[in-house]
Amino acid sequence: MGTDGLDALNKLQVLGSSSATDETRINIAEHMGELLDKSLNQTQQDIALEIISILVNDETVAVRAALARKVAASKDLPVNVAKKMALDIEAVSLPVIKLSPVLTDEILQEIIESGVPASLAAIARRPHISMSIANAIVQAGQTHPIALMIRNPGAEIGEMTFITALELFGRDDEIAQAIISRDSLPPSVLQVIRYTVEEHVMDQVHARFNLPSDVRPKAVKVEAPKVNLRRIPKKTY
Repeated sequence: MGTDGLDALNKLQVLGSSSATDETRINIAEHMGELLDKSLNQTQQDIALEIISILVNDETVAVRAALARKVAASKDLPVNVAKKMALDIEAVSLPVIKLSPVLTDEILQEIIESGVPASLAAIARRPHISMSIANAIVQAGQTHPIALMIRNPGAEIGEMTFITALELFGRDDEIAQAIISRDSLPPSVLQVIRYTVEEHVMDQVHARFNLPSDVRPKAVKVEAPKVNLRRIPKKTY
């Protein structure tokens, strides 16, 4: 067993000791991210994961929070451990929700359905957001996470999701500004913008996307079509 393996084994023995103080456990937690990033053999990896399985259940929030900060972005973190941390209190959950590459869309959907604003905002900031999760964030109806998601260049947003956001929240300035901040918008979305945003925002749309004058809002606006969130096809974006 190499130096890393012996170090991990020593940490495991310390955790099993009744004399392990909060400070000691926090210190061990803070080293776990570095340890996971190293090339470990199977025995070393098993020890490291056993340490993590102990720390993730620690009764002290500061210990669990320290662990979350250090292992959140690890691709080697077991999915069940990542999920447990993602469903913990915010001090523990938010780094994992925002950064963990092992959280599945199914888990993210569960988090969205919980309706916790900070958790939705963390999902909206993830490096990559799939079309289905982008759609779920809009359906959740919280304007700030929606705007964050739309501004995120790593978010894959389908036409119907853009249109739904406009139909429901186009007069919310934060969301309208987020939409026009995108590098490009589908033609269908630009058409819907005509009757869903305030006039000053439409002026910005014309300037940003160099639209012809015939797509400016009319004196009499056409009534916007109604969009029923529940009828949006889950896999058609």
